[in-house]
Amino acid sequence: MRTIGILMLFLMTNTLSAQMKLWEASEVAYLSKRGVQEFYLHSSDSSMDLSIPGRTYITHGFYSRRGKPKLLLLHGITNTALIQYSYAMDHLRKNFDVIALDLRGHGQTINDTVDFSITTQADFVADALYELSHQLNDPEFENVIVVGHSYGGVVAASFAERHPNMVAKLILYDSPVGQYSSTTLDNLAHEHGLPSGEMILSPRNYKDYCVRLKVGQYRVKWVPKISAANKAIERYFEPRRKEQMGMIGYLREQEKVLNDYHYKWNCKVLLLWGANDQIVPLATALALQKNYSDFYGKEMELFIYPKTGHALALERPRKFVKFIRANATVKTYRTDGTPSF
Repeated sequence: MRTIGILMLFLMTNTLSAQMKLWEASEVAYLSKRGVQEFYLHSSDSSMDLSIPGRTYITHGFYSRRGKPKLLLLHGITNTALIQYSYAMDHLRKNFDVIALDLRGHGQTINDTVDFSITTQADFVADALYELSHQLNDPEFENVIVVGHSYGGVVAASFAERHPNMVAKLILYDSPVGQYSSTTLDNLAHEHGLPSGEMILSPRNYKDYCVRLKVGQYRVKWVPKISAANKAIERYFEPRRKEQMGMIGYLREQEKVLNDYHYKWNCKVLLLWGANDQIVPLATALALQKNYSDFYGKEMELFIYPKTGHALALERPRKFVKFIRANATVKTYRTDGTPSF
C-alpha cells in the first residue's frame, strides 16, 4: 500500500532530485494502471486559443473516464496537480471522472506567461476543458464540479463566474476569495524571521522551506535534511521562479480590486477549511460566508476540519476524499436570477 506521506510536497524527505523524478514517473505509471491518464494539450489546436499570437503553450494534466460526474481539481500556488492531488485522483476516480490541471506557470504546463491575471488563468482552465472534451469527443468534460484550493480557489471562483455553463458546483477550500491579505502573509513571514510572504510561497533556501512546512500544516512531525530541502527547491521552485513571482506580484498589486469584487455565481458554492490554517485563516472563511449568504438566501455552507492546516488534501488526504464523496454530488440548482437551495 502506498504511503500518503510521499505525496506531500511539504514533507519531502532525503530524496535526491533524480529520485523525485523517479517518484513522479512511477506515480504517473501507477495512476495510469488505475485509469487516471496523463495528458498534454496544445492550445493551438483549440478554437479558444488564449496564447500570444504566433506562439503556443502546452497544458499538462490528468483525467479519468468512466462515465461518472466530472470533477475538476485545481491546485494552490507553486504546487502541481500530481503532488497535491495524486492520492485524491486515485481514490476519487471510483466516484468521479477526475481532471487535474497544472495551472499556467506551474508544473509541466508550458506557456508564455506574461499575463498573470486571474481572469486569464480562469480562461485557461476553460480552454483546457474545451480542448479535452473535443479530443475525447465527450462534451460532458465541459460541465464539471470544481474544487479549488488557495490560489486555485480564486481561479475556480473566476472560472465559475466567467463560464457558468461549464460549472455544476464550486467547492472552495482554504482560499482567499475576495479576502486576500498580503499583510497577513507578510506578518506570518516576519514572525518566523523571513522578510516577506514570498519566501513562504516560493522558498529559496532551507530556512524558507522549513517555515513553509511549519506554517502550512497543523503540526510538523519532522523536518527534512538540508540536502533534501535544497533538492526540492531545485526541482519545484527554481524552474518556475519568474512565473511564481509574477503571480504573487499580481495578487499584491490587485489586492484591493480583488477584495472589492463581488462574484455572481450561478451554482451552489461550498466552503471547506482547516481550523488551524495560518496562511488563509478561518476568519477568511467566516467573512466569505457572511458576504455571500445573502446572495444565496441562506447561510453559505462552511465545513471546518479541526487540527488541520492550509491544505487538507495534503495533510489529511483521506478526510479530503471522504468530504468530496459526501458533498460534491449533492443536487445543485441551475437557475437564472436569485439562486436558492
